[in-house]
Amino acid sequence: MNRLDDIEYMKVSLHKLGEAKLMINPHINGAIENDFPDEIIHTFDLETKGILDLYYNWHLNDSETDDRFRLFGTVPIFDDIVYSCIFDFFIGTAIYVSYDMEGRLAIHHEIAEMAMNDVKSFVKKYGLADLIWCYLVIVGFENHQAISYYGTMTEKDFIAGKNHRSWVSHSLEKELFIELALGFLEIIEVEEKRCVQLTQKGRNRMNTEYRMLVDSKYIDHRMKMTYISQFDQLSDWEHISNVMFPNDIQFRKEFLDYIDISEGMDILELGCGSGSLTFDAKLAEKVGKNGWLTATDPSAGMLSRAEDKLNQLDHKNVTFEAASAERIPFNDQEFDGVLGAGFFHFTDNDQALKEMIRVARPEGFVGLAGPLEFDLNQPFFREWFEDIFLLSEQKTSQSKLQIYLHRIEDLTQLFREYGLKHISHQTVNLSWVFPDPQTVVQFMIHGVGFFQQELEFMPMKARNELIQRLLEKGEKICARYSLNERTIQLPSYYIKGVV
Repeated sequence: MNRLDDIEYMKVSLHKLGEAKLMINPHINGAIENDFPDEIIHTFDLETKGILDLYYNWHLNDSETDDRFRLFGTVPIFDDIVYSCIFDFFIGTAIYVSYDMEGRLAIHHEIAEMAMNDVKSFVKKYGLADLIWCYLVIVGFENHQAISYYGTMTEKDFIAGKNHRSWVSHSLEKELFIELALGFLEIIEVEEKRCVQLTQKGRNRMNTEYRMLVDSKYIDHRMKMTYISQFDQLSDWEHISNVMFPNDIQFRKEFLDYIDISEGMDILELGCGSGSLTFDAKLAEKVGKNGWLTATDPSAGMLSRAEDKLNQLDHKNVTFEAASAERIPFNDQEFDGVLGAGFFHFTDNDQALKEMIRVARPEGFVGLAGPLEFDLNQPFFREWFEDIFLLSEQKTSQSKLQIYLHRIEDLTQLFREYGLKHISHQTVNLSWVFPDPQTVVQFMIHGVGFFQQELEFMPMKARNELIQRLLEKGEKICARYSLNERTIQLPSYYIKGVV
């Protein structure tokens, strides 16, 4: 049966794929097979063939039934595509697991074993065909988005994947055959070269794939891991953040004063990062020797830096644990208060707030601090990031970048909807300085992923070229505008509610 056109079925399957943390993500470290030890690549090859023998090849030897038709209907499928599907999920999932477990790209046998088990578990539970359907949607969208971006692409470049899927080592020739057979692409002549372009059917398919990936939340899972991997790789994150937000520690200290933490409380901090709120803003001191502070972050790399700080300080009342705000690994009603600064806009807000309330005791508090929506039409900002504004306009037919920061009224309403009482908030300005191109691009692109929605689906080559243009344009911006003109007063908030 052809499931590719069954939109609701594919949304459910892609959601299951994301929940199982099976990933194909070109932006996680730009990783390719060359980053993997040869013995692990060999193991992946053997295990891929093992899955094929167990779930696929034996069907083909059954002369009584046409199992290829049962699995794939009339969609043209090659054995190489089935192999690439399993192998690519081994690679992508290993990268995901590596960042999730260790906060860096460190592929060893334990990580590889966990990734293979995750993929095998999905196949055992849902079937190999579902994995392949998901694969075809994901790589199909990568292909279609790249061709849409460039208009046309030479047949050679498409087959080599050099512009859009350089992380794969195999040829995309058979994918091209499938795309042509399904009528999504066509071959044309451009300057005496064979080129591929999207048909109208292909454009419609690309839009359908996009809705599948977004509505299934698969893209949310992928982007979340992209955020985490970017934070993990920034060893100088704290320096960059302090340069761009020179009064950030004072902002965090005033947040803690606003929350009014008493000594002896049992506090949970979410999104602790490298410990700016935990140690620099003195949260651990406010809790006191008779209290306890549990600090969490999804980034193992950030937690490692926070633990380095802890080792240099005399705090016996602090522990760290890797955890996301959406899945807090603690019992109900375990803490006197749950708080965090600068993390909430990276989360699934509803799920994160529900979890914060769940683990807070009755009459305990929930507190947040972070940036609010602001006017992007600052002359230097608009000029510097003009290329990204244009990307957003092409994608959304509107001039507003999708930065997904909050409005204070929306946060207040969210607190009300989840039953918090005695809700109060305060707004303040936080100086946001744009000092030099390297620091700014590191922060905006490789750090917080400020433009992640716009850049997520760009072909890798085009994305890298855009980053280089931002660096070059930044030199001109910094020469033309004074530092004062390159400083934004970023509206920010403190909000508190009682459970």
